[in-house]
Amino acid sequence: GLTEVVMLDVGQGDATWVREPSGRTVLVDGGRPSEQVLQYLRRHGVRHLDVVVATHADLDHAGGLLPVLE
Repeated sequence: GLTEVVMLDVGQGDATWVREPSGRTVLVDGGRPSEQVLQYLRRHGVRHLDVVVATHADLDHAGGLLPVLE
């Protein structure tokens, strides 16, 4: 299988979602504070993340992780 990598359009900031061939899922950053990343994951049937990474605490990278983690 192939590794799926999606660079999400979150405006200023970063959010990258990865699904490995094993099924393991990873979210790196979440963009600005909003539910945009959470909504993307829900639309694509993602109900579980194995790894969540915030590369640093600036809101344009970590802000969108808060709704995901809740």
